[in-house]
Amino acid sequence: MNDSITQQTITFMLNDRVVSCDVNPDETSLELLRDKLRLTGTKEVCSEGDCGACAIAVGEIDSTGVLRYRAINSCLFPTARMHQKHILTVEGLAAGTQLHPIQQILLEQHGTQCGYCTPGIIMTLFCHFTTHETSTVEELKTALEGNLCRCTGYRSILAAAEILAETFSTFDGKENLYPRSCDAAKSFLLDNHIDIGSKPTSNHEQRSTTDYHTPETINDLFKLLDTFSKPDEFRLIAGGTDIYVERNVQRRFPACFIDIDKIPELKRITGNGTEIRIGATSTYREIIDNTFVQTHFPMLVTAATWVGSSQIRNVATLAGNVAHASPIADGTVALLALDAKLELRSSNGIRIVKIDQFFLDYRKTALQLLEIISAIILPIKTGFSNFIKSSKRIAVDISSVNSACSIQIEGSSIISSRFAFGGVDKIPRLSLPSSEFLVGKNLTTEVIDQCAQLAIDDFTPMTDIRGSAEYRSILIRNHVVQHLTKLQEAVLSGKESK
Repeated sequence: MNDSITQQTITFMLNDRVVSCDVNPDETSLELLRDKLRLTGTKEVCSEGDCGACAIAVGEIDSTGVLRYRAINSCLFPTARMHQKHILTVEGLAAGTQLHPIQQILLEQHGTQCGYCTPGIIMTLFCHFTTHETSTVEELKTALEGNLCRCTGYRSILAAAEILAETFSTFDGKENLYPRSCDAAKSFLLDNHIDIGSKPTSNHEQRSTTDYHTPETINDLFKLLDTFSKPDEFRLIAGGTDIYVERNVQRRFPACFIDIDKIPELKRITGNGTEIRIGATSTYREIIDNTFVQTHFPMLVTAATWVGSSQIRNVATLAGNVAHASPIADGTVALLALDAKLELRSSNGIRIVKIDQFFLDYRKTALQLLEIISAIILPIKTGFSNFIKSSKRIAVDISSVNSACSIQIEGSSIISSRFAFGGVDKIPRLSLPSSEFLVGKNLTTEVIDQCAQLAIDDFTPMTDIRGSAEYRSILIRNHVVQHLTKLQEAVLSGKESK
């Protein structure tokens, strides 16, 4: 263990005041807020992004000069990422003794009992209403799907949210949404450009993680990576939603974190007439909101909306999902069906690897030492695509089985087909027998049954807490039938190319 560590000096707006402080390399925003700054309204419960009790609002200036807020789980948010942001906690919403409208309506509708989950619910609703002029009940449910409450049964919380949606849909109501500190925060962030600092200090707490790097260019990143010789000497952070669960729950502390979120080239989503390129640090929220992705890859948007909660999607990345190599990853299964390629980059150059050749074994990939996924490349094709997820809960749950398909039809005959499955093997992968079988076929009940049986025979699922092997085999069949039945309906309605 090193005798010294390098702390980061960060400066940010916290509610209505400017804060500048030194933070430890592996410290979370939740720890800073509660333990050092003594703002204990933000609660700690699960420490893995499942409950929402620690949700806070993070505001930053976008490319158009607008201050935009997103709800994040502070238990998974590195303190270094608070730098040059407006951090709003539940303590910062009320105006003196006058409650904020969200607090007041929750109180009036009996939407709080023990109160432990309430701060996270309040901050999540605040962020939702800053980005929605109007809200349907389903949109409110989606916004709150990452906030657990063990007391109220949710009905009173949803009732309060519906009243608030109507309140904030008017100009006067919207004016009451933002606390006074927001204007001051916008001025501060626009007028002050402060570099994050670093400060070597004694490691008197005997911390295992001693450095946190934030390179701002690709060249800086690879110069830094080339100083390491072993993969276990550092961890790359894109979203950090997996890595900080390992840190919080499994107590895994790498010697060094390398945060690649500040590299502009890795953040872009670009497209042309033949393909789309999704940068490595593009979040699920950015993918979902991107009009180009919505137009050409609606199935990917569907898969992305099933990932985690709104707080997770605001931070987590699709490339990180792929690199983590989970056999049940929703985003990865969609990419397999869509015939994605991965741009892998190191100081030695760039190489392109098809995603169906990327996963070698359980949690083992084709990534070489000091190589990163820099982008995901998707070919634009017309045809039918679909994603299905089977899990015990509707939201914020890991799949028992997930699947995706991409099928092209000419006339009444299938000319290409790709079925991908997760949760039924040690890696997410294509089912080649069922995919190849469909080519040249017309869809009939017999063809669908044969295709489903070929998919079942292609896998030997395991039994675990999320389902038995027999149950998973049944799900494989059901997924294939659902995919192809939906395709039949699309062909009949003339929408198979959407």
